[in-house]
Amino acid sequence: MKKALFLSGVMVMAGCLMSAHGASPGIPLETLPASFNTLDGKALDTLEDQLDSAIDASPINADAYYWRARVLSRKASQNWLKAPFLAPKAKQDFEQALALAPENPTFRLGLFMYLINAPAIAGGDESRARGLLTSWWLSQPMTAFRAQLAWLRQDNDDDAIQQLIRATFDAYPKACETNLELGFLQQRHENFVAAHQAFTDAKRYCNNSNQRFELWQATYQTGRNAVLGKQAVEEGASALRHYIVHAPQDSRLPSKAWAALRLAQLQLQLRHVRQAQQLLIEYQETRDEQWKAIHASVQQQVDSLVSNAQRVSEE
Repeated sequence: MKKALFLSGVMVMAGCLMSAHGASPGIPLETLPASFNTLDGKALDTLEDQLDSAIDASPINADAYYWRARVLSRKASQNWLKAPFLAPKAKQDFEQALALAPENPTFRLGLFMYLINAPAIAGGDESRARGLLTSWWLSQPMTAFRAQLAWLRQDNDDDAIQQLIRATFDAYPKACETNLELGFLQQRHENFVAAHQAFTDAKRYCNNSNQRFELWQATYQTGRNAVLGKQAVEEGASALRHYIVHAPQDSRLPSKAWAALRLAQLQLQLRHVRQAQQLLIEYQETRDEQWKAIHASVQQQVDSLVSNAQRVSEE
């Protein structure tokens, strides 16, 4: 399975965190595309050239090495003929980024995901990955937690995933990451009250700049959980309004269109039909089939309620 996934999944987990270090001169991270994983062809070539220039200008630019490793990994996953040449270069850049910033959790995860996804001929090394995990549990437990979760999810080992989440939460009950993952776990089991509490706690404990992704994910999930569980509706609506206005543009997070659709569902639960109707008009998403199906259902509910209200007023 690992060989079949060669490099295509290398950056899935590493992409869950942005670099904790500011960009060095030549490569401001805010200019990099939010939807990195959709890039191919000339766009990747252009970005690689930009990163080459950044490294030439500043050979200690850890961020540039990390992003170039991502570009090379992406190109390797799209071109099997060139993969044997690109993959070792990607690994070398991951190693260099981590050497320059050894405590950076993003760079740690980038190298880890490479080691478990790439075949041995391209530098994959599960034994080394396991050794890294062992050391991280001692020095950076949340990095280890994320890395081990990513590994288990690639193997679709649901029982082990649940055990890991619960055991890590028991050990670190005030960690942002453990509360967020516990919330997802409770939500999947339809324990919506417990999920709400976990997402609320996650927001409370996500209090540093490295946890912005987790903070906004927990904010969105507070609203989504209110929709699914039909509880804490006012709080869920407030969370989604805050998300729509303030959440960053980040392809890893649910879109504003999804947040608006979930808010429209909550507005219907609150009997705020006009507000729901306005949200359906303002925010549009055209590519997501699940979004379109839910949008159509909510629109049908709104139309029915508006029609009934008009008929009553005419009587």
